[in-house]
Amino acid sequence: NRWNKLLFDRMEYAKNIGLAFQIVDDILDVTGEKEVLGKPVGSDAGNGKTTFVTVYGVEKSRELACEYTKLAKEAIAELNDENKRLKKEIERLRLQLSVQN
Repeated sequence: NRWNKLLFDRMEYAKNIGLAFQIVDDILDVTGEKEVLGKPVGSDAGNGKTTFVTVYGVEKSRELACEYTKLAKEAIAELNDENKRLKKEIERLRLQLSVQN
């Protein structure tokens, strides 16, 4: 039914945008600038954290982030204008990825 699809689409959006956000954060921890991040670059590695970058490397992590943002966008493609904020968050993450390339 319509409500189940709406719920499923929003859950898919949340899952995919969350993964994309985490991956971008992991990439920025390696490639970003301290002044922008508000924390030392490389602090995740310095704290012994396993990140997408430590597992997949920067390039593969970028590919994964792009794929997850695409999936998030597809999940809300059928939603109307009330979800502009969700679409803006996707574009913000995509912009961060493009700046890092």
